[in-house]
Amino acid sequence: MSCHHNWFFHYTPLSSLIPVVLGDDSSIIASGVGHIHVKMCANGTKHHSVLQDVLYVPGLQSNLLSVAQLVCYGAKVHFADRHCQLNNACGVLTCTVTIMALRTPFFSLFTDATRNLPRAVPPTQPRQPYLDS
Repeated sequence: MSCHHNWFFHYTPLSSLIPVVLGDDSSIIASGVGHIHVKMCANGTKHHSVLQDVLYVPGLQSNLLSVAQLVCYGAKVHFADRHCQLNNACGVLTCTVTIMALRTPFFSLFTDATRNLPRAVPPTQPRQPYLDS
């Protein structure tokens, strides 16, 4: 889920709004769905990826990434020893992150000023709006 409409390169408004229930049991509305380009880093190599079927939720305070949704698309997510690894559906390691604290995001996303694409980076770098699992 993302609250950044300008990150979507493909976007479709929803014909029926979807209520999204938050951790505090309040709810906000998803009003669209689409795809977002991201860059992820693993072992010093950048990998370009597309997050599909991302809900646009304008009232969301931060972006959320569903590990279950990644797995449905064939990705493998592995958490161990304060690290998280993401392999794409072809088995290629596309993202690695050191988990610094309990609430550390899976990876941070921010807009790449040169290409205006969201970019995934380890959470040890300066924080901007992020997706977390």
